[in-house]
Amino acid sequence: MSNIAGQLDIFDVLADLEADEKDRHERLHGIPVLFASTTRGTDARTAEFDAWTKKWGHFRSLCDSHAWTVQPTAPSQRTDICQPTVLSSDLRCTCYRHRGDTPCQCVGGLLYRGACTGCTWESADVGGENDAVNAALDHAHPGWLDDLDHPVAPPPWDKPDTWKKKTRKKIGDRPDGWPIITTRTAPGLRSVPGRSPWGGYDIAHSVAQAHSQFDTRLRHLSTSPASA
Repeated sequence: MSNIAGQLDIFDVLADLEADEKDRHERLHGIPVLFASTTRGTDARTAEFDAWTKKWGHFRSLCDSHAWTVQPTAPSQRTDICQPTVLSSDLRCTCYRHRGDTPCQCVGGLLYRGACTGCTWESADVGGENDAVNAALDHAHPGWLDDLDHPVAPPPWDKPDTWKKKTRKKIGDRPDGWPIITTRTAPGLRSVPGRSPWGGYDIAHSVAQAHSQFDTRLRHLSTSPASA
């Protein structure tokens, strides 16, 4: 019994030493931040964040690491072909954990990126989840905005299978993961994964239309002659 107790004491000592080293590293160098990591792709991002939590712990890990992780409600499973998903990075303030003379440079909220479950593509940083979904759809399903002229009513909660059948009949065949554009109104405008008849996102018509208009303006600016 004493040998077992001695072994447990050794484990406690080793754990204390590891905690002391972690605290020393944090005092000298601060907690490492993953926001500017050159890692790309959902699988690599997940592995990077898992390695961070093993060293620095899970408590406030998203906020402290500023890691890019797959949104909890977004698709995360690896696919053989390009399909849209969303990454987010938590940039809320952590200055209370540092010395009082450290100036605050926190952004103060969340940033998003469109991403892909089939390759390592990531979009530029955007300020909203819907914008990230739109960018990811542009990557994975070019031409999805052509369905702007074929919006449908959102699915009824009690007859989703009937709705999917009618929608397929109205719009026609689409690839796996293709989005559906629905005539929803505010405040229910969030882009919802997995709700289209083809397993893709449900995009509110006004959200898709605003994205189309913004994309048109960008193309116009890129082709306009430079001002003198």
